[in-house]
Amino acid sequence: GETFLYQHPEDSEDLNKVALYITETSTRAKNEEMGTNIDSRNHDQTKLCADHDKQKSSHLGGCSTKKDSKTEHSTVDNSVWKLRSEYTTTAEDYESVQATSTSNFAYSEGHPMQFDLGRRSLNSDSDIHSDVEISPYACFYGAAKSTKEGWLDKLSPQGNCMFQKRWVKFDGDNLAYYNNEKEMYSKGIIPASSIITVRGIGDSKFEVLTSNRTFTFRVEKEGERDDWINKLLNAVKSQSNTFPHLGSRSNVSFEKSGYLELKGYKARIFIALKGVKVWIYKNEQDFKSGVGITTVDTNVATVKDMDRKGFELSTPFRNFSFTAESEREKQDWIETLEGSIAESLSDYEVAEKIWFNESNRSCADCRSLDPEWASINLCVVICKKCAGQHRSLGSNISKVRSLKLDISIWSNELVELFIVVGNKNANSFWTANLKAEEELDMDALPDRRLEFITQKYKERKFRKIPLTFLTQEELNKSLCQAVVKQDVLETMSLVFSGADAMCATGDATHCTPYLLAQKAGQRLQMEFLFHNKLSVIPKIDSPSEAAVHSQTSCSTFLCGFLYKAINTTKTVSEKRLKEEFNKRWCTLEGGFLSYYESDKSATPNGRIDISEVVCLGVNKPDLTWGTGVSYTFEMYLLSECLFSFGTDSAETLKDWTRAICKCFIPAVVENLLKKDYELIGRLYYKDVHNLERWSAGWFTLEKSKLCFCPEQDGAEEDSVYLKRLQELTVTTQLEHNEKKDVLLLVEKGRTLYMHGHTKLDFTVWHMAIKKAAGTDGNALRDQQLSKNDIPIIVDSCIAFVTQYGLNCEG
Repeated sequence: GETFLYQHPEDSEDLNKVALYITETSTRAKNEEMGTNIDSRNHDQTKLCADHDKQKSSHLGGCSTKKDSKTEHSTVDNSVWKLRSEYTTTAEDYESVQATSTSNFAYSEGHPMQFDLGRRSLNSDSDIHSDVEISPYACFYGAAKSTKEGWLDKLSPQGNCMFQKRWVKFDGDNLAYYNNEKEMYSKGIIPASSIITVRGIGDSKFEVLTSNRTFTFRVEKEGERDDWINKLLNAVKSQSNTFPHLGSRSNVSFEKSGYLELKGYKARIFIALKGVKVWIYKNEQDFKSGVGITTVDTNVATVKDMDRKGFELSTPFRNFSFTAESEREKQDWIETLEGSIAESLSDYEVAEKIWFNESNRSCADCRSLDPEWASINLCVVICKKCAGQHRSLGSNISKVRSLKLDISIWSNELVELFIVVGNKNANSFWTANLKAEEELDMDALPDRRLEFITQKYKERKFRKIPLTFLTQEELNKSLCQAVVKQDVLETMSLVFSGADAMCATGDATHCTPYLLAQKAGQRLQMEFLFHNKLSVIPKIDSPSEAAVHSQTSCSTFLCGFLYKAINTTKTVSEKRLKEEFNKRWCTLEGGFLSYYESDKSATPNGRIDISEVVCLGVNKPDLTWGTGVSYTFEMYLLSECLFSFGTDSAETLKDWTRAICKCFIPAVVENLLKKDYELIGRLYYKDVHNLERWSAGWFTLEKSKLCFCPEQDGAEEDSVYLKRLQELTVTTQLEHNEKKDVLLLVEKGRTLYMHGHTKLDFTVWHMAIKKAAGTDGNALRDQQLSKNDIPIIVDSCIAFVTQYGLNCEG
């Protein structure tokens, strides 16, 4: 490698900033994962440009030019070479570090170097290991690890001095042996971290010692043995210095591990999943010592559900067929492997950019390090465990997205919004009144985690209270004034305090806060408002009603046997068979419906948050076959999940549906519950009263009558008689670069636009309305009506008789 030094930036033709390039180690991903510093490496001599040899001392006081100079550097997770300028700009919410040219210019290619840029020395251990911020655009390079491969004779584990020819590969981290050089998966693998020592025996043999096994190899050529021993010992020394805590696998955190049957093996084998690698071991003892059979990279694998308790991990080179002890354990393995596969295909670019704000490097809820998920409407970065509980709140409260998987959602504006806001500023609002003893621990159990997150975001228990009590009208007015300015934190505070993100602005052209922000050219304001346009925030004018409704939903209790559908792909209008249901003990308590294997089970098979329900469907008895499932109801959730349950009597059906509705239907529209509905739920609509903005309302479908009531206190109920519809069509509208399916209903010149929360609930409403509006049966009351409320078939008969008389057939 060559290093060039310049006194001024203009001396370089291609670069105009201080730049630093460091050699990359092949194990960067592993080092980042372990979160520890890389062991110091010896490097070949650094050749300096002769034209600037005399000047290097004055400009780069800490730069060494000795041969085999020792250099220490760190992974991206801990510390990376960071260039600080004399001019550092600090925003109110985050620190932006920009390297600018001051008095020297350095360009290194091929080798890492030590620098002293007048601010600090990197030669001391304390400085090297200090905690510094990392630019999302910083890159890391280190020295390549020593590798070796070739044919060796390996002593058979059965002994008897029988040697078997094996192709052996050492990649700097693991020693693996194969039947031949073309095989992709090894017969055995020994991590360097599990090797105690390597020693020579005689002239041509050497032993690799681990905690529970000794491996003996024999070389064919003279001199090869010492080379193998030296490379392995150097790697063992490096691992012990860099990762002293990895003496055994028991100290390493694995996502999942346990015994499984593997096709081709007589006895059960031990499987462990760590990151994006599946490790296969002969038994648990080998797992603890680290000595395995082979590893499978999940980035080239797919997982497939097989018959009974089996599943298959498929790669382009080999299929691994596993069998679990139970169906539940199989599903757990499949879900864990699917998560690993998704992680292996993820993109780190967005995460690194968002982590540039130092407060985003820990979870906004439990403070876990390096969170990889976010709530894009709440503007908080969260860990995987907290993300699961955020989903329980429903997408109308928290829209959860991955920093690494959902790449398409992360526009430049959204990334910039998260850098500007950051977890520190977000929590200054959400946890302004949080006491130390109420904080969430990173090791908290799921129930405690859900309780805290619900209190924080749904109940807003710890939020910052405005200094002056504002009415809803004053909040909306303040929001309209805030969105035309740059302070997005003020807008966030107003919206989460109850301001309506879709309120009327009084401007005929720019009728919503989003359009006001667009007019003012405030990109970040537009991005925040876009993701919060459908967020459900309790309004300040009706706290008592919200409290009453919450109290009512939490006090509802019901229990009994129901039949839970196995196949949830059918909608409420499709017929189900008896065999498609399993009898389950169900309880409705605290706003959650839990279902158990039996009434004696202590742990539920699953739990449904009723507050996430956006639509409830009730079917007719003739849509199912078989005893026990004559009546069914279905719940459609914001997460696009569908749950279907059956009962054996109309009375039981009525009890459960009434109790469930009380948990998610607000008190202001409780009059809708008195109807004999087939569908009930929340939709967005526009009508003649206001065609400029969408309003939220609660709808019921009762035979051919569609009733709806706005989400406002004292609002009057309205209805549409579907048999009178002159037009029923589905159109696709583009709003803020987002395609949306809209249902158009025209009745006697009156127009009603509707759209759902998800594609699933929209489809259910569309099909049900279409069926209710059509001709159903031969009776006149079931016929579609004309403009004059006369059945169309009667109107046609009158017209025919008028034209042709009674003597003609037609």
